[in-house]
Amino acid sequence: MNGPEQQAAPGEQLGERISRLRRSAGLSQEELGRRAGVKAVQISKYERGVYAPRAAILGRVAVALETTTDYLLAGRAAAAKDGLAAVLPRLDAIPAELRAHLFEFLDAVLKAHDLTRPEQHVETP
Repeated sequence: MNGPEQQAAPGEQLGERISRLRRSAGLSQEELGRRAGVKAVQISKYERGVYAPRAAILGRVAVALETTTDYLLAGRAAAAKDGLAAVLPRLDAIPAELRAHLFEFLDAVLKAHDLTRPEQHVETP
């Protein structure tokens, strides 16, 4: 997490956090919008609290700002994450077709793992 997250003001709203993190990163609304896959006018509306981004867009905004959706929504820094948990929020930023392939791959790995676990093998008479 970036340093600006420690400076969250009590009562700070979603749009204010987006704006503060964007400015701290030296990004224009247009650049943040490009990175998140939305128009600058949408970023402006989020920052002004006109309306909130959908979950998928919020995830992309979080990735672009190098933070978490948890932080954007609630203002609290997430606990340090390791491994796969650290990668999951970034999946929203990749194309849907690639995401589907990743899910298929992970499903296959998990199924293969389940087959190798001794407690999963129950012999039937």
